[in-house]
Amino acid sequence: MNTENFTGKAEAYAKGRPGYPKAAIETIVGFAPSGAVFADIGAGTGKFTVKLAERGWSVTLR
Repeated sequence: MNTENFTGKAEAYAKGRPGYPKAAIETIVGFAPSGAVFADIGAGTGKFTVKLAERGWSVTLR
């Protein structure tokens, strides 16, 4: 893979990448038992992680 294609583009990607609809987040956390810890694998921009943390969920990044 040519990683140089992505060098210096993280900020533009983070700005342009859409977030997650509130209904999608609510549906996902609705399946989680109380006290669950989410694992955000390949978190990328972290937008999903932020939404979980804002709701008080614990998140492990890998």
